[in-house]
Amino acid sequence: MNKTKAKNTIKDNELWLIVLPYILFTVIVFLVLFLYEDIDFSHNNINVSEISSVEIINDDEIAEELIAPSKVLMNSIEYTIDIKKYQNIDHLAIAGTIPSYNTKMYIDDKLIYENANDSNHIIFLSGYKSILVNIPEDITNPKIIVKSNFPLNRHKKYKINTFIIGERSDVLVYKIKDDFIILFASIVLIINFIFSFIIVVNNKDFFKIEHYSVFRLSIFGYVIAVYFLSKLWTVLYFINASEFMYFVEFITLLLLPTPVCKYIQYKVDNRFHKYFNAMYVCTYLNVSVQILLTIFNIIEFRDMLYFTYSVITTSMALIFVSIILSDKNRMKMHRTIFISILSMVVFSMVVLFYYVFFNILLIKSLGVLSAVILSILEYRELYNKYVFYKEQEHEKDVYKALSYTDSLTGLSNRKANKLFIKNIFTNRISGWILSIDINDLKYVNDNYGHLKGDELIIDFSNLLNDLQDNNPNIRTFRIGGDEFFVFVKESRAYDIENLVYELKKAYLESNTLVDIVEPSFSAGYYYYDAYDPTDIMEIYNKADRMMYEDKVAYKKAFRLKHRSKEE
Repeated sequence: MNKTKAKNTIKDNELWLIVLPYILFTVIVFLVLFLYEDIDFSHNNINVSEISSVEIINDDEIAEELIAPSKVLMNSIEYTIDIKKYQNIDHLAIAGTIPSYNTKMYIDDKLIYENANDSNHIIFLSGYKSILVNIPEDITNPKIIVKSNFPLNRHKKYKINTFIIGERSDVLVYKIKDDFIILFASIVLIINFIFSFIIVVNNKDFFKIEHYSVFRLSIFGYVIAVYFLSKLWTVLYFINASEFMYFVEFITLLLLPTPVCKYIQYKVDNRFHKYFNAMYVCTYLNVSVQILLTIFNIIEFRDMLYFTYSVITTSMALIFVSIILSDKNRMKMHRTIFISILSMVVFSMVVLFYYVFFNILLIKSLGVLSAVILSILEYRELYNKYVFYKEQEHEKDVYKALSYTDSLTGLSNRKANKLFIKNIFTNRISGWILSIDINDLKYVNDNYGHLKGDELIIDFSNLLNDLQDNNPNIRTFRIGGDEFFVFVKESRAYDIENLVYELKKAYLESNTLVDIVEPSFSAGYYYYDAYDPTDIMEIYNKADRMMYEDKVAYKKAFRLKHRSKEE
């Protein structure tokens, strides 16, 4: 079977079992992206409003309007949210995100929410909490007062986000719907990671090629997914661990360059490997330093974003330079590599827009785009790798088959015969063992040349090949020279003598060397009972002795025949 045929067989029969999940995930993400606005999460229409205007009390105790989302640099902050036009809504509630440090919400001088955090460590004072607060019905002053105080004696960037107000169940459904597209894309990336991990665990040989590149891509996707999940209102609301999610958010961001650089490293020239190794050292050093600075209460992750961006930018620059300067023979890979870089660029843009521009729609679009790019890239890499792997496996099978095949006749050889005998002994397979030796081969070789002798062997081997092709219970082997082994998986009552007779008759009639010699063979046979204590090799020796007795009888008859011709 040639390589092309094998490759097509792989595509038709096996490949889609591995690639199909990636394709399905990618298609689903596209569908959800386009149909997102039409998804209805409730039986009723969702009626909520967004509050983006607040009154902030500055350091001079003067109220000024502020449009959210925005940031202010203050040690403590107080602002009001006017909800007068929403008073007539039953079961009124407001949702949003607030800092994880001391925050209180009042209405009519009544405390309606409190997040008490008196910790003096920056780790426990960073990050944000998702809240969904019920508004009392009997209120006279429809203004919510929010007060936050940062315990440490330093100014901190306070991010004021928009709030969603409406009937409690509608607000909850709206927030879930608002996060759904990113949540879904993140789940897709995590599923891809789990799927790749399962393949790696169960098919280690499959991933020896190109140093686990598909798995590294899936790790990259997993890092992006965890980063997005750590920022979603829905996740923060249902998982009440804002400090942990804050830590996860920035650790994933710090480790972002590592898996994609690992993926690219083995696609470019070896001369760039030392630069990638240096990049890993810088990345891990950056992670270690930032963790230590945060643990020792010196500065938080968010204030060290410029260092993080410098590492990410340097990583992308190294990737671009290494690709451009790599050997031209590697240009075929560049399309795939640039796609992987694009996904990293997209994710960096997501982070940049989140921390600087607050364009939520663009953030979600870029986030989904990065998920789609990674999913497409992963199943494309998996497709190419699997085809290459199967081609290698096919070549191994071909070489293995050749090692068990006699090159002259196409029959199984002595090596295969030894394994076969071991197999019928181990699995207790009963049947007839035939030992066959072609007559007059030496005479033909000595007088007419070895090519004529090979014809004698090939003619007989063709008969044996036809015999086993037409009867699945028969296996034939060329042991060497003019010796052959035949096993017939039949009962003791089988007419083995008739089989030998028909085979001799067919050999005589089909042979092309009848003008040189009368084609014939000597044969011995003995029945092997798998449940008999007699060793199989002893049975084989008995068949072999019977064959030599037949050979001796043939030679006597041959001499008598030639003597009578001479007289």
